[in-house]
Amino acid sequence: MSYSCLEVFELPMVLPSLQILNLKDSHKLLEIHNISRLPNLETLILWNCHSLVHVCETIRLLNSLALLNMTGCEKLWKNSWKMQNTNPLKELKVSTSDEQVTGQSTFSLPPSLQQLFLNDCYLQSTDSSPLSFSIQSFLH
Repeated sequence: MSYSCLEVFELPMVLPSLQILNLKDSHKLLEIHNISRLPNLETLILWNCHSLVHVCETIRLLNSLALLNMTGCEKLWKNSWKMQNTNPLKELKVSTSDEQVTGQSTFSLPPSLQQLFLNDCYLQSTDSSPLSFSIQSFLH
């Protein structure tokens, strides 16, 4: 489904066998609904979905999700998407070229996270805006 022209991705039925969903370069994609209808999803690729602003909260119910790639999803990043209850996410990739994301100062990450890739996110820590990560101490 990469390079699609969809604006809203909404699954009409449960797809229990689907393990990888690749929406890479779906530049018009605004929202993802009913992601819980992919109960065995292991990999979600949202690379360069520049317009994406919403992924339904049921993503937290995906117990098999291990890799989430949000590279180039500036608008989703700006919306302070919380990942604290996404288990067992092992790898999170975020990269953005949008300098307007600098206001992000607190990140809630899942305790299962083993690899975190933050590239060009313009993260800063100052006395008035300390950067803090909420995560268990066994992050590699």
